[in-house]
Amino acid sequence: MSKVKITGNASGSGVFTLTTPNTSTDRTITLPDGTGTLAFTTGDDDKLPLAGGTMTGILATNSQVNFTVASGGGNFIGINHTGNEAWTLDARSGTGSDDYLSVGISGGARAMSWHETGKVGIGTTAPQRTLHVKPSTNEDTGVLAETHSSGDAMSIYSKGSSSHNWATGLDNDGSGGNGFSIAYKANGYPSLSSNSRVTIHTTGQMVVPSGVRIGGDTTANTLDDYEIGTWTPTITCSSSGSYTLDTGANLAAYTKTGRVVHIQGGISVASQNSPSGTIRMSLPFTAFTSAKDTDYSLGSCTIDGAGGTIDNGIHIFAFGTSYVQFPLVSDSGSFSYLANGNVDSAWALKFSFSYIAA
Repeated sequence: MSKVKITGNASGSGVFTLTTPNTSTDRTITLPDGTGTLAFTTGDDDKLPLAGGTMTGILATNSQVNFTVASGGGNFIGINHTGNEAWTLDARSGTGSDDYLSVGISGGARAMSWHETGKVGIGTTAPQRTLHVKPSTNEDTGVLAETHSSGDAMSIYSKGSSSHNWATGLDNDGSGGNGFSIAYKANGYPSLSSNSRVTIHTTGQMVVPSGVRIGGDTTANTLDDYEIGTWTPTITCSSSGSYTLDTGANLAAYTKTGRVVHIQGGISVASQNSPSGTIRMSLPFTAFTSAKDTDYSLGSCTIDGAGGTIDNGIHIFAFGTSYVQFPLVSDSGSFSYLANGNVDSAWALKFSFSYIAA
Protein backbone atom coordinates (compact mmCIF):
# COMPACT_ATOMS: atom_id res chain seq x y z
CA MET A 1 0.00 0.00 0.00
CA SER A 2 1.34 3.41 -0.96
CA LYS A 3 1.96 5.92 1.78
CA VAL A 4 1.65 9.68 2.00
CA LYS A 5 4.36 11.46 3.95
CA ILE A 6 4.27 15.12 4.89
CA THR A 7 7.53 16.40 6.33
CA GLY A 8 7.71 19.75 8.01
CA ASN A 9 10.69 22.09 7.70
CA ALA A 10 12.30 22.72 11.06
CA SER A 11 13.28 26.28 10.21
CA GLY A 12 9.99 27.29 8.64
CA SER A 13 6.76 28.48 10.21
CA GLY A 14 4.51 28.27 7.16
CA VAL A 15 1.46 26.05 7.22
CA PHE A 16 0.76 23.55 4.36
CA THR A 17 -3.01 23.39 3.85
CA LEU A 18 -5.12 21.03 1.72
CA THR A 19 -8.69 22.22 1.29
CA THR A 20 -11.47 19.98 0.01
CA PRO A 21 -13.36 21.26 -3.02
CA ASN A 22 -16.78 22.84 -2.65
CA THR A 23 -18.44 20.01 -4.56
CA SER A 24 -19.87 16.55 -3.99
CA THR A 25 -17.69 15.08 -6.74
CA ASP A 26 -14.39 13.44 -5.78
CA ARG A 27 -11.18 15.10 -6.93
CA THR A 28 -7.91 13.16 -7.36
CA ILE A 29 -4.30 14.27 -7.65
CA THR A 30 -2.07 11.50 -9.03
CA LEU A 31 1.66 11.93 -8.52
CA PRO A 32 4.05 10.55 -11.17
CA ASP A 33 5.62 7.13 -10.80
CA GLY A 34 9.35 6.45 -10.41
CA THR A 35 11.50 9.44 -9.55
CA GLY A 36 9.16 12.02 -11.03
CA THR A 37 8.28 14.94 -8.76
CA LEU A 38 5.99 17.90 -8.75
CA ALA A 39 8.51 20.61 -7.93
CA PHE A 40 8.31 24.20 -6.80
CA THR A 41 11.10 26.63 -6.03
CA THR A 42 11.06 29.36 -3.45
CA GLY A 43 10.38 32.41 -5.65
CA ASP A 44 7.03 34.13 -5.36
CA ASP A 45 6.49 33.78 -9.14
CA ASP A 46 7.41 30.07 -9.19
CA LYS A 47 3.93 28.60 -9.03
CA LEU A 48 1.42 26.77 -11.12
CA PRO A 49 -1.18 29.22 -12.40
CA LEU A 50 -4.62 29.48 -10.91
CA ALA A 51 -7.46 31.36 -12.60
CA GLY A 52 -6.05 34.68 -13.72
CA GLY A 53 -2.53 33.73 -12.66
CA THR A 54 0.70 33.29 -14.59
CA MET A 55 3.34 30.60 -14.71
CA THR A 56 6.83 32.10 -14.81
CA GLY A 57 10.31 31.16 -13.75
CA ILE A 58 9.61 27.42 -13.41
CA LEU A 59 12.05 26.14 -16.04
CA ALA A 60 15.74 26.08 -15.23
CA THR A 61 18.40 26.52 -17.91
CA ASN A 62 18.31 23.77 -20.55
CA SER A 63 15.22 22.20 -18.97
CA GLN A 64 12.00 21.55 -20.89
CA VAL A 65 8.32 20.76 -20.50
CA ASN A 66 7.15 17.67 -22.36
CA PHE A 67 3.59 16.98 -23.48
CA THR A 68 2.77 13.44 -24.60
CA VAL A 69 -0.06 12.93 -27.07
CA ALA A 70 -1.57 9.56 -27.99
CA SER A 71 -0.24 7.89 -31.14
CA GLY A 72 -3.30 8.89 -33.14
CA GLY A 73 -2.64 12.54 -32.42
CA GLY A 74 -4.62 15.05 -30.42
CA ASN A 75 -4.67 18.31 -28.48
CA PHE A 76 -1.97 19.07 -25.95
CA ILE A 77 -2.56 22.76 -25.20
CA GLY A 78 -6.01 24.35 -25.10
CA ILE A 79 -6.82 28.03 -24.69
CA ASN A 80 -10.39 29.01 -23.90
CA HIS A 81 -11.45 32.57 -24.66
CA THR A 82 -14.49 33.07 -22.46
CA GLY A 83 -17.54 33.88 -24.55
CA ASN A 84 -15.61 33.31 -27.78
CA GLU A 85 -13.76 30.49 -29.53
CA ALA A 86 -11.56 27.90 -27.89
CA TRP A 87 -8.12 27.39 -29.50
CA THR A 88 -5.83 24.37 -29.37
CA LEU A 89 -2.26 23.49 -30.25
CA ASP A 90 -2.29 19.97 -31.69
CA ALA A 91 0.14 17.21 -32.59
CA ARG A 92 -1.27 15.25 -35.52
CA SER A 93 -0.39 12.47 -37.93
CA GLY A 94 -0.48 13.62 -41.55
CA THR A 95 -0.23 11.79 -44.85
CA GLY A 96 2.20 8.85 -44.76
CA SER A 97 4.92 9.37 -42.18
CA ASP A 98 4.33 13.13 -41.91
CA ASP A 99 3.66 14.43 -38.41
CA TYR A 100 2.75 18.04 -37.87
CA LEU A 101 1.80 20.69 -35.35
CA SER A 102 -1.23 22.85 -35.95
CA VAL A 103 -3.00 25.73 -34.25
CA GLY A 104 -6.63 26.66 -34.75
CA ILE A 105 -10.20 26.60 -33.47
CA SER A 106 -10.84 23.60 -31.24
CA GLY A 107 -12.62 20.98 -33.35
CA GLY A 108 -12.74 23.36 -36.31
CA ALA A 109 -10.56 24.99 -38.97
CA ARG A 110 -6.82 24.93 -38.43
CA ALA A 111 -5.21 28.32 -38.93
CA MET A 112 -1.62 27.14 -39.47
CA SER A 113 0.40 23.92 -39.52
CA TRP A 114 4.11 23.08 -39.32
CA HIS A 115 5.28 19.80 -40.85
CA GLU A 116 8.32 17.59 -40.30
CA THR A 117 8.95 17.83 -44.05
CA GLY A 118 9.76 21.53 -43.58
CA LYS A 119 6.51 22.68 -45.20
CA VAL A 120 4.17 25.25 -43.67
CA GLY A 121 0.45 25.45 -44.36
CA ILE A 122 -1.78 28.48 -43.77
CA GLY A 123 -5.42 27.47 -44.06
CA THR A 124 -4.41 23.89 -44.95
CA THR A 125 -2.93 20.93 -43.09
CA ALA A 126 -1.64 19.34 -46.32
CA PRO A 127 0.74 21.93 -47.85
CA GLN A 128 1.97 21.09 -51.35
CA ARG A 129 4.94 23.46 -51.30
CA THR A 130 7.32 24.94 -48.72
CA LEU A 131 4.65 27.59 -48.01
CA HIS A 132 1.06 26.86 -49.02
CA VAL A 133 -1.62 29.53 -48.45
CA LYS A 134 -5.25 28.51 -48.95
CA PRO A 135 -8.37 30.54 -48.09
CA SER A 136 -11.11 28.85 -46.12
CA THR A 137 -13.83 29.87 -48.62
CA ASN A 138 -14.08 30.74 -52.30
CA GLU A 139 -12.34 34.07 -51.96
CA ASP A 140 -9.17 35.66 -53.26
CA THR A 141 -5.95 34.35 -51.73
CA GLY A 142 -3.92 37.28 -50.47
CA VAL A 143 -0.72 37.89 -48.56
CA LEU A 144 -0.46 41.44 -47.23
CA ALA A 145 3.02 42.87 -46.65
CA GLU A 146 2.88 46.50 -45.59
CA THR A 147 5.67 49.07 -45.50
CA HIS A 148 5.85 52.72 -44.56
CA SER A 149 7.38 55.88 -46.03
CA SER A 150 10.41 54.10 -47.47
CA GLY A 151 11.74 50.64 -48.06
CA ASP A 152 10.47 47.91 -50.35
CA ALA A 153 7.46 45.77 -49.50
CA MET A 154 6.51 42.17 -50.29
CA SER A 155 9.95 41.31 -51.61
CA ILE A 156 10.11 37.66 -52.68
CA TYR A 157 13.58 36.34 -53.45
CA SER A 158 14.26 33.30 -55.61
CA LYS A 159 17.77 31.87 -55.86
CA GLY A 160 18.76 29.51 -58.64
CA SER A 161 21.21 26.62 -58.42
CA SER A 162 24.04 28.71 -59.93
CA SER A 163 23.58 31.88 -57.83
CA HIS A 164 21.20 33.54 -60.29
CA ASN A 165 18.87 35.57 -58.09
CA TRP A 166 15.46 37.10 -58.83
CA ALA A 167 13.24 39.31 -56.72
CA THR A 168 9.71 40.64 -57.07
CA GLY A 169 7.91 43.19 -54.96
CA LEU A 170 6.76 46.76 -54.37
CA ASP A 171 9.58 49.20 -55.13
CA ASN A 172 8.52 51.82 -52.59
CA ASP A 173 11.65 53.98 -52.81
CA GLY A 174 12.71 53.62 -56.46
CA SER A 175 12.14 55.74 -59.54
CA GLY A 176 8.86 53.90 -60.13
CA GLY A 177 7.29 55.53 -57.07
CA ASN A 178 5.48 52.57 -55.47
CA GLY A 179 5.77 50.59 -58.70
CA PHE A 180 5.85 46.80 -58.88
CA SER A 181 9.30 45.57 -59.89
CA ILE A 182 10.93 42.35 -61.11
CA ALA A 183 14.70 42.46 -60.52
CA TYR A 184 17.69 40.22 -61.29
CA LYS A 185 21.26 40.02 -60.04
CA ALA A 186 23.86 37.37 -60.86
CA ASN A 187 25.20 37.23 -57.28
CA GLY A 188 23.62 38.50 -54.08
CA TYR A 189 20.17 39.91 -53.41
CA PRO A 190 18.79 42.06 -56.24
CA SER A 191 17.70 45.64 -55.65
CA LEU A 192 14.17 46.31 -56.89
CA SER A 193 15.41 49.74 -58.01
CA SER A 194 18.93 49.43 -59.44
CA ASN A 195 18.58 45.82 -60.68
CA SER A 196 15.07 46.11 -62.09
CA ARG A 197 14.26 44.25 -65.31
CA VAL A 198 10.57 45.21 -65.43
CA THR A 199 8.72 47.94 -63.52
CA ILE A 200 4.98 48.60 -63.60
CA HIS A 201 4.22 52.12 -62.40
CA THR A 202 1.10 53.09 -60.46
CA THR A 203 -0.01 54.93 -63.62
CA GLY A 204 -0.19 51.58 -65.43
CA GLN A 205 2.91 52.24 -67.52
CA MET A 206 5.42 49.40 -67.88
CA VAL A 207 9.15 50.06 -68.12
CA VAL A 208 11.38 47.38 -69.67
CA PRO A 209 14.90 48.89 -69.82
CA SER A 210 16.43 46.17 -72.00
CA GLY A 211 13.45 45.87 -74.36
CA VAL A 212 11.22 42.96 -75.27
CA ARG A 213 11.70 40.19 -77.82
CA ILE A 214 8.81 39.45 -80.16
CA GLY A 215 8.55 36.34 -82.28
CA GLY A 216 11.89 34.88 -81.18
CA ASP A 217 14.68 35.02 -78.62
CA THR A 218 17.46 36.72 -80.57
CA THR A 219 18.81 40.24 -80.88
CA ALA A 220 16.97 40.58 -84.18
CA ASN A 221 13.67 40.09 -82.31
CA THR A 222 14.37 42.82 -79.75
CA LEU A 223 12.19 45.92 -79.53
CA ASP A 224 14.10 48.15 -77.13
CA ASP A 225 13.02 51.71 -77.89
CA TYR A 226 9.93 53.81 -78.43
CA GLU A 227 10.01 57.58 -78.42
CA ILE A 228 8.02 60.51 -79.75
CA GLY A 229 9.14 64.13 -79.83
CA THR A 230 10.23 67.14 -81.83
CA TRP A 231 13.58 68.53 -82.87
CA THR A 232 14.90 71.71 -84.47
CA PRO A 233 16.56 70.83 -87.80
CA THR A 234 19.68 72.69 -88.87
CA ILE A 235 20.27 73.57 -92.54
CA THR A 236 23.92 73.57 -93.63
CA CYS A 237 25.91 73.19 -96.85
CA SER A 238 28.48 70.57 -97.87
CA SER A 239 31.30 73.11 -98.32
CA SER A 240 30.50 75.94 -95.89
CA GLY A 241 27.83 78.28 -94.64
CA SER A 242 24.28 77.67 -93.42
CA TYR A 243 20.71 78.90 -93.39
CA THR A 244 18.78 80.39 -90.45
CA LEU A 245 15.25 79.12 -89.83
CA ASP A 246 12.23 81.27 -89.07
CA THR A 247 11.60 80.97 -85.30
CA GLY A 248 7.90 80.49 -86.06
CA ALA A 249 8.54 77.51 -88.35
CA ASN A 250 11.63 75.69 -87.05
CA LEU A 251 10.31 72.45 -85.52
CA ALA A 252 9.69 68.99 -86.98
CA ALA A 253 8.21 65.87 -85.36
CA TYR A 254 9.46 62.30 -85.09
CA THR A 255 8.28 58.89 -83.86
CA LYS A 256 10.89 56.21 -83.19
CA THR A 257 9.79 52.57 -82.85
CA GLY A 258 12.78 50.33 -82.37
CA ARG A 259 15.17 51.51 -85.12
CA VAL A 260 12.46 52.79 -87.50
CA VAL A 261 12.16 56.59 -87.43
CA HIS A 262 9.40 58.56 -89.09
CA ILE A 263 9.86 62.34 -89.46
CA GLN A 264 7.55 65.01 -90.81
CA GLY A 265 7.11 68.74 -90.73
CA GLY A 266 7.33 72.07 -92.50
CA ILE A 267 10.21 74.48 -91.90
CA SER A 268 10.96 77.91 -93.33
CA VAL A 269 14.33 79.54 -94.06
CA ALA A 270 14.45 83.19 -93.04
CA SER A 271 18.02 84.10 -94.09
CA GLN A 272 21.31 82.67 -95.32
CA ASN A 273 24.88 82.73 -93.96
CA SER A 274 27.31 82.50 -96.94
CA PRO A 275 26.09 79.06 -98.07
CA SER A 276 28.23 77.01 -100.47
CA GLY A 277 27.58 73.46 -101.69
CA THR A 278 24.74 70.96 -101.51
CA ILE A 279 22.04 71.60 -98.91
CA ARG A 280 21.75 69.28 -95.92
CA MET A 281 19.14 69.00 -93.13
CA SER A 282 20.01 67.35 -89.81
CA LEU A 283 18.16 64.25 -88.56
CA PRO A 284 17.01 63.51 -84.98
CA PHE A 285 18.87 60.14 -85.11
CA THR A 286 21.77 59.10 -87.36
CA ALA A 287 20.77 56.77 -90.20
CA PHE A 288 22.29 53.28 -90.28
CA THR A 289 25.02 52.14 -92.68
CA SER A 290 24.88 48.81 -94.51
CA ALA A 291 26.18 47.02 -97.59
CA LYS A 292 24.86 46.97 -101.17
CA ASP A 293 22.84 50.18 -100.80
CA THR A 294 20.40 48.65 -98.28
CA ASP A 295 20.87 51.83 -96.27
CA TYR A 296 19.27 54.00 -98.95
CA SER A 297 16.02 55.65 -97.90
CA LEU A 298 13.99 58.00 -100.13
CA GLY A 299 10.94 60.06 -99.23
CA SER A 300 8.63 62.85 -100.29
CA CYS A 301 9.49 66.53 -100.09
CA THR A 302 8.40 69.84 -101.61
CA ILE A 303 10.17 73.19 -101.77
CA ASP A 304 8.36 76.54 -101.83
CA GLY A 305 9.64 80.00 -102.72
CA ALA A 306 12.98 78.82 -104.03
CA GLY A 307 13.09 81.68 -106.55
CA GLY A 308 13.57 79.47 -109.59
CA THR A 309 12.32 76.47 -111.49
CA ILE A 310 13.27 72.99 -110.33
CA ASP A 311 12.31 70.39 -112.90
CA ASN A 312 10.38 67.38 -111.51
CA GLY A 313 10.52 68.66 -107.92
CA ILE A 314 12.83 67.32 -105.21
CA HIS A 315 13.05 64.28 -102.93
CA ILE A 316 14.54 63.65 -99.50
CA PHE A 317 17.31 61.09 -99.22
CA ALA A 318 19.31 59.48 -96.37
CA PHE A 319 22.13 56.94 -96.50
CA GLY A 320 24.10 56.31 -93.33
CA THR A 321 24.62 59.90 -92.22
CA SER A 322 23.27 62.28 -89.58
CA TYR A 323 21.62 64.41 -92.23
CA VAL A 324 19.49 64.16 -95.39
CA GLN A 325 20.05 65.66 -98.83
CA PHE A 326 17.55 66.56 -101.54
CA PRO A 327 18.04 64.80 -104.94
CA LEU A 328 17.09 66.44 -108.21
CA VAL A 329 16.48 64.55 -111.46
CA SER A 330 16.42 66.61 -114.66
CA ASP A 331 14.36 65.89 -117.79
CA SER A 332 17.49 64.41 -119.36
CA GLY A 333 17.82 62.00 -116.43
CA SER A 334 20.88 63.58 -114.87
CA PHE A 335 21.12 63.35 -111.09
CA SER A 336 22.25 66.06 -108.66
CA TYR A 337 21.51 67.41 -105.19
CA LEU A 338 19.77 70.65 -104.21
CA ALA A 339 22.48 73.29 -103.71
CA ASN A 340 22.73 76.91 -102.69
CA GLY A 341 22.55 77.95 -106.36
CA ASN A 342 19.04 76.46 -106.65
CA VAL A 343 17.44 78.60 -103.92
CA ASP A 344 17.15 82.19 -102.78
CA SER A 345 17.88 83.47 -99.28
CA ALA A 346 14.36 82.58 -98.06
CA TRP A 347 12.45 79.39 -98.89
CA ALA A 348 10.51 76.54 -97.23
CA LEU A 349 10.51 72.72 -97.05
CA LYS A 350 7.66 70.32 -96.36
CA PHE A 351 8.50 66.62 -95.89
CA SER A 352 7.26 63.22 -94.68
CA PHE A 353 9.88 60.49 -94.54
CA SER A 354 10.89 57.24 -92.80
CA TYR A 355 14.30 55.68 -92.36
CA ILE A 356 16.22 53.16 -90.25
CA ALA A 357 18.41 54.53 -87.48
CA ALA A 358 21.87 53.24 -86.63
